[in-house]
Amino acid sequence: MAATRAQAASAGVPTAVFGFEFFDDTLDTRAEVQAEQAARLKLVNAELARLVAESGEMAPVDLQGEAARIAELAPFYKCNGCEADIAGAAGARLEMLGMVRKISNLILTITIKVQEVGGAEKLV
Repeated sequence: MAATRAQAASAGVPTAVFGFEFFDDTLDTRAEVQAEQAARLKLVNAELARLVAESGEMAPVDLQGEAARIAELAPFYKCNGCEADIAGAAGARLEMLGMVRKISNLILTITIKVQEVGGAEKLV
């Protein structure tokens, strides 16, 4: 039994990694700009997933079964914690959300929020 606990501890905390969402204060609706932003966001989310998986501190849970609910409720920065139900249903103890906010072509802010499912947030 002790070996099982040690293995579970070394596997990392089950985490729902929702990734980054994009918020554009500039409201630039040109198709080519939106396509570039979507491509960059995809790269950033892939890198986040890689870093989380490699850290060993968190074990990403599979969110594929919740894809329809995620699409329906997104963006999460507008839903006041609705992602907690999805994370809990996926078996996560932690949830990770991020936002890339474009204030201008030169100014971006990037925020990652990690919190216990249904608990208090911690900005990283």
